[in-house]
Amino acid sequence: MNSDAFFANLQEFNTKYMEVLQLIGQKKFDLADNPFLDMSSMQKAYIEAVTDFTNNPAKFFKHNLDYASKISNLMFHMMGKMEGEEANKELYEANSRDRRFKDEAWKNSLYFNFVKQFYLMSADWYRSLVKQLDVPSSQRKLLEFYTEQLLNAASPTNFANLNPEVINELVNTNGQNLIQGIENFVEDLKRSDNLLSISTAAKNAFSLGKNIASTEGKVIFQNELMQLLCYKPKEQTHSIPIFIIPPWINKYYILDLSPENSFIKFLVDKGYQVYLVSWVNPSSSLAHKDFEDYLKEGVVDPINFLKKTFKHEKFNLLGYCLGGTLAASAVAYFEGLKSNPFVSTTFLTTLLDFAEPGDLGLFINNETIGAIKGELEKSGFFNGKYMSYAFSLLRANELIWSFVINNYLLGRKPMAFDLLYWNSDSTNLPAAMHSFYLENTYINNALIRAGAVTLLGEKIDLSKIKIPTFFLSAIDDHIAPWESTFNGLRLFAKDSDKTFCLAKSGHIAGVINSPHQTKYSYWTNKNIPLDPKDWLKEAAEHNGSWWNNWEQWLAGKSGEFVDSIDYDKAIAIEPAPGSYVKVRN
Repeated sequence: MNSDAFFANLQEFNTKYMEVLQLIGQKKFDLADNPFLDMSSMQKAYIEAVTDFTNNPAKFFKHNLDYASKISNLMFHMMGKMEGEEANKELYEANSRDRRFKDEAWKNSLYFNFVKQFYLMSADWYRSLVKQLDVPSSQRKLLEFYTEQLLNAASPTNFANLNPEVINELVNTNGQNLIQGIENFVEDLKRSDNLLSISTAAKNAFSLGKNIASTEGKVIFQNELMQLLCYKPKEQTHSIPIFIIPPWINKYYILDLSPENSFIKFLVDKGYQVYLVSWVNPSSSLAHKDFEDYLKEGVVDPINFLKKTFKHEKFNLLGYCLGGTLAASAVAYFEGLKSNPFVSTTFLTTLLDFAEPGDLGLFINNETIGAIKGELEKSGFFNGKYMSYAFSLLRANELIWSFVINNYLLGRKPMAFDLLYWNSDSTNLPAAMHSFYLENTYINNALIRAGAVTLLGEKIDLSKIKIPTFFLSAIDDHIAPWESTFNGLRLFAKDSDKTFCLAKSGHIAGVINSPHQTKYSYWTNKNIPLDPKDWLKEAAEHNGSWWNNWEQWLAGKSGEFVDSIDYDKAIAIEPAPGSYVKVRN
């Protein structure tokens, strides 16, 4: 290390630090502004916890004695390591998927090894403390969630003087990493409003229509809520096309990332005529748009347009997440009319039974619904940044703290990663639609009851759905837990053809796992037992992507190969990816 350069950089850092303090003073950062974070419920939960402490002092005294004993054992263990005894043995080890402690110093350095083990031991102690609280289960879940947020924030990897990788960078760059890090922080501060927006992707590395969302196609139909994309087909395609409904919580191009990760390109290359909905990013002018409008303008109208324009009689249907909830509602709607145009439906990580909505249920419940409605009334839409922040909290180490370390402590720019670029491109939700969706799914779980929901004059009954269905879920999905998506499958007609497939990883990475990659495997089981755990016990695991397995299933529902539509003569409003997807918050 060059001491002169280091102290010069340190002086510059102090100057920039004053700029940071001024910027923070100008901002109005307040987590309480996020309607998903119900501070009153959190306060009640902590009051209940403190009450249990005071009412049961002996229980917590014993728990603290156990902690003191563990500290003593750890100290003796480290002393043994200093003397060369069992140098590779550790009393507390991080989960194999925990990448925070991947640097070799956490294992080879006595100091850093002690810091790591002390943190892991203390974290386990804190978790067990919360688990033994005598409080209502809903409050325990809330306490467990906020405990994890506290433990994630307190990780030694988040502190420059405790992270060996940061210390090495400090030495190697004479502290220049701190200068670059604070400049990155200033950039993020300047573009943030009431929530700090941490850069997670190299924004200049991608351009819609060029190296992302670049599968060739055009917009052939549009209305206030959506644009319909028609992708250029091969010379011959399956006679029955596929109609795709993505979620409108985020942009559609999660299904059309860079070419090697594009689900759309995969389908086109396999000989399918693909039509896809690109939802609008709504402003307050669309506050009145309801779930019914999404059904009519996003499914019914474009399907009628395609029937008239290209003489299609039947379609395969695919819905992703919230798009899958709409897809199921659409099939049930058409079944009620006895004019169902769909021959099969694929659901990607889709909740239909919301009895156990997983971690996202912490943010959407009877306690938070009032704050959410207040935001809807004030703005006319639900700001996508709140949803994005909630999703990030569910995987805080990967989606928040890893970027704090990379951007601010190591002084690096985020990588050019297509999936994270998409993840940072949030969308708003119209007030009327969002209110209807929350009340009829997360709050009242109405879709599981025949006729409890009426759309466009038809009572929605999922048990009328008899067409073949394919459910794809992800084993580590925190947004749509796979056991809950499995329960949704049983809402359809008992004698219908149902296939369930389970992918490794989570809500996004489990789905976007192209055959070009061999990162994640998947499970299949032809039987559909009552208990999802029984399904998994009997399931066979397969290496590689689930895409090929599903495509074989889809091919059997898509008819013979025929000459493709006259794509060149189809009227184009504008080239894909269209203009709706380019509207950023």
